Amino acid sequence: MSGTRGSAGLPFLSSQLAQRTLSELRVAARGGVLAGVEPDGRWVCAADGGLRPDRRIRERMDWYGNQLGPMSADELALVLSAEAAEACGPKAGQDASQVWRAYQDAMVAVAGVVPADRAALEQSARAAAAARRRGMGPSWAEAFFGDDERLLAAQLAGQGSREVEPLPLPDAAARSAAVDASWASWRQRIEDAQQAVNQLRNDPSLNAETRAGKFHELIEQRFAETERLRAEGLLRPTLGG
Repeated sequence: MSGTRGSAGLPFLSSQLAQRTLSELRVAARGGVLAGVEPDGRWVCAADGGLRPDRRIRERMDWYGNQLGPMSADELALVLSAEAAEACGPKAGQDASQVWRAYQDAMVAVAGVVPADRAALEQSARAAAAARRRGMGPSWAEAFFGDDERLLAAQLAGQGSREVEPLPLPDAAARSAAVDASWASWRQRIEDAQQAVNQLRNDPSLNAETRAGKFHELIEQRFAETERLRAEGLLRPTLGG
């Protein structure tokens, strides 16, 4: 996907992925707090059949993000991918899944940061903007966050030395709890897999080819399809030759 890079900062729960079909997930994603509510935003198609960076795509993802907690981030990724593919084509479905993950990573990167004064807020804003562009790529980061960043810069420019008054975020506690639970699960599964990888690396009876094959089996068994590239990127460097 042009302008978007993969990211590895946010875990995606997979415990329920095999329990519900895509059709069931799509029904669930529009139920609960969102039942009977028209989705915000829209999918904006690019000429190549993918997605074009646009703020309205963030609005659509934010709308579905209200289901984080009742649904896992991976389940919502499947829903978003299917919906974008229907709107623009298969490539757009792939783009939607990747952008969703990068967007969630970008949000986690600044979660819990509450600057105490103007100087700290300016520093935090610069760090957040840089992290977004590294994780999402310049085009998507600008589309999703550019307006917010410019508004914050303008507010800071007019604040002088006044203290910052943090604004409450809707559903912040519930979303934070969902992210924390996802992160804890992901970290534990990576740690467990790391122990298995260490055993493979230290097994003198395995040659390089056999060790690589067993590593591939380990990734297949322990991680959902949408997690495997991310998990392999973290674990393969520790496998050795």
